[in-house]
Amino acid sequence: MSDTSSEVRRWIRPCTVIWLVLMALTLVTLGIGKLGLSGTGVVAFIMTTTFIKGQMVADYFMGLKQVRWSFRIITLLYMVIVCGLILVAYMVGLNG
Repeated sequence: MSDTSSEVRRWIRPCTVIWLVLMALTLVTLGIGKLGLSGTGVVAFIMTTTFIKGQMVADYFMGLKQVRWSFRIITLLYMVIVCGLILVAYMVGLNG
């Protein structure tokens, strides 16, 4: 008979939890779009969730969570540049 008391059994695997969080954030963003919400606060929220989702994909699905910082900085800079350009386009749209 095996001793299962020393084993830690998880009902949901960590990658599934990450995927569920990504889907929840995507559905919230979809809901914001369907409701037609707008404003600087909404854009800031969407940009934050986009950044978080990008980092979660890089860390967990690309496997960069356990590598040196020099490799992770590439995806971090990519997310900063993309979010920054989207923010610039939004601000130009407000002023133009």
